[in-house]
Amino acid sequence: MKIYDSLIVGAGPAGSTLAGQLAKNSFSVLVLEGNKSLKRKVCGEYLCPLGVKLLKDKGLASVLDPFIKVLGMKIYSPKGIEVDATFPETDTFCEKGVSLNRSIFDNSLVDYAKDQGAEILFDSLVKDFSFNGTFWEVHDYKGNTYRARLLIGADGVRSKVAKKLNLTLKSETKRVAIHCWKRGEFNFERKGEMHLFTGGSYIGVDPITNSEVNLSLVCDASLIKEFKTPRDILNSYIQKSVSLRKSVGGLNENEEVFTISPITHRVKQAITHQAALVGDAAGFVDPLTGEGIFNAIWMSMKLSECLVKERNSLFDFKESLESYEKIRVDFFREKTNLNRFFQWLIHWNFLLNLVALFLRRKKSRADSFVGIIGNIYKPLTGLLKILR
Repeated sequence: MKIYDSLIVGAGPAGSTLAGQLAKNSFSVLVLEGNKSLKRKVCGEYLCPLGVKLLKDKGLASVLDPFIKVLGMKIYSPKGIEVDATFPETDTFCEKGVSLNRSIFDNSLVDYAKDQGAEILFDSLVKDFSFNGTFWEVHDYKGNTYRARLLIGADGVRSKVAKKLNLTLKSETKRVAIHCWKRGEFNFERKGEMHLFTGGSYIGVDPITNSEVNLSLVCDASLIKEFKTPRDILNSYIQKSVSLRKSVGGLNENEEVFTISPITHRVKQAITHQAALVGDAAGFVDPLTGEGIFNAIWMSMKLSECLVKERNSLFDFKESLESYEKIRVDFFREKTNLNRFFQWLIHWNFLLNLVALFLRRKKSRADSFVGIIGNIYKPLTGLLKILR
């Protein structure tokens, strides 16, 4: 009877990154993925500069080779005021972001994890699991049973692991994301775009290549009742923006549109006895700052560092998990508070337009602002730079 050091549910960026890092350090790792293969996931497909640096620092630069850099961001207020910003560089930091194709990126991380010695099983949807006092017993829908000392939930915003462990909190959000990959010939700069609209809705634009752009609209779910189709909603917002009308045009009937809900996932905490959560499973808020992939990579790397540091305690992960939780909460505290402020701010057109005018008056202000979004600066440090 094989007992793995860790069993990870989910082979997305969080699960595969963690599996690779642990296996690299001689942990026996099993990953169970419910899907038969990793297809391209509906996502903003943006990785911030700090996320790029994290991968490079861990020897994973090659997984980024197929992708094009994102040099900064353009932000448009409801009145159409443009803030054109470039990710700032410092004496110790000169990375830019990247536009990803999630199918290529995710499968590259799976290959990395396998190369390090992790076992990854696809078409292995978890049905149930329990802790017997010494190790976890995890059952899939095919009748297989797997055993591990540590259980990791990396299974996304609808995390079955988080729910089963009673870590999930009720989410009050009534917002949805409407997404499309639009193909054609585009002339975007190598910058992401954020278009803000009345009522707190917004469209994120990520130019994946010169012939494909990633469009994601976040809006109130009630709009679905007002329009015939999600495509009509997305087209309606595109037409409200002079810039988007010019750069994107509209969506035709042949372009597939996806609707995603919920887009928020909250947890009490990301650890419990002999178990932990990483990535979206550990909590995800309205994706205004586009950090889902970064969060997944950062959490996975920090958890692996904590586990490796206490590797002599494979039968009791208490200290490792508590260290991970403290580091996670401390790291995200400022950004979480800032995100809540942004969520409040985007519902006030007058203030948004004033902020846009303030930022665009000085290039360094705008660059410092996207420096916060790109995790180049901590929020407080970035805000002080903006106010200079």
